[in-house]
Amino acid sequence: MMRSMLGQRLRDHGLSRLLVVPVLALVGLGAAAAVHPQLAPHLAAAGVKDKGTVIDMTCFPKAIVFPVPPGIGGPPPCDTSGIPVYTPSAEPSGQAHLTVMDDDTVHFDIKLQGILPGQTVTAWLIWYFQFLYPCDESGFPCTAPTLPDIFVSVNPDKDIISFVPFLDPPYSIWVPFAVAAHSVPLARTGAGYTEGLGREPNQIVIDQAGNGELRVKLDYNPLKPHQGPLRNGLANTQQGAAPAGSIAIQPPCCGLVTLSGEPVHQPIGSSFLREFDPATGFQKLEANGRPKLVRSPVPAVFISIISSLDNHTKGINPGLPYVPELFSFGDHVILGVFDLRAFHQQ
Repeated sequence: MMRSMLGQRLRDHGLSRLLVVPVLALVGLGAAAAVHPQLAPHLAAAGVKDKGTVIDMTCFPKAIVFPVPPGIGGPPPCDTSGIPVYTPSAEPSGQAHLTVMDDDTVHFDIKLQGILPGQTVTAWLIWYFQFLYPCDESGFPCTAPTLPDIFVSVNPDKDIISFVPFLDPPYSIWVPFAVAAHSVPLARTGAGYTEGLGREPNQIVIDQAGNGELRVKLDYNPLKPHQGPLRNGLANTQQGAAPAGSIAIQPPCCGLVTLSGEPVHQPIGSSFLREFDPATGFQKLEANGRPKLVRSPVPAVFISIISSLDNHTKGINPGLPYVPELFSFGDHVILGVFDLRAFHQQ
């Protein structure tokens, strides 16, 4: 159903409407196995809980492989298309020490080395692989991803999508307009965000030696389904509605357009998805009085470490993604990733 809708919309709008939209909020799902990775409770139950484990930072492979293999790719330096993000005199690397606590929360201690000072670096949990999707020889329809309903587009006209014919095989690039977005900050659910007006809870300050560290005590277990919070994918804070000539006018960003041809504005912030009472319209509350959040049906597949090209944090929203080696659109690049799939728990 999704494949036929996608193909029809692409044919109706025509290739001339579709800019090649680099979106990598990290590279996509070719198979359901990439979205629903094999759980490995035997790996996490004893070793991680008792004394923790260390994961090395890796990169995405240049060759697109489906499903995404364990380990994701080789070690840094990662492909950032010549954008200076690593120190010229140091070898970039990173380690994430994770420990599952007795109360079923997870603590992370992330250390980075060899990163260029002065960057705005943040850490994000990623719920599924958002990737380049393979197409047939004619280009359409492209293979649609298999995702839980909450990650599936609710209005294809608002999807960011394009066709990349010069890749072999050809691919489409697709970001769905879904109820839930594919990432959340690596931070506690009660953390405060400033949208760039102060340090964010998932921000990693890089010192003059190129080193940085982030210690996070999550109040949930992202290695299990139905625990991690979901970011609202339906509404992002931006000022695109400000009238022309206003001091608050926000122009479109980064050369990105939706499937219907509408311009895309760089988000300033967002929020977590919450549950509402259908009878009253009020937010549902937990026993502690806090709003009841919608939880991810799948565990996190990896942690993404990004550098914002505009040196600006955007609160709960990481911004607009960037695809290396295609075009320099988007507002952030990926410095590396930490693969969590081997530590998933029931």
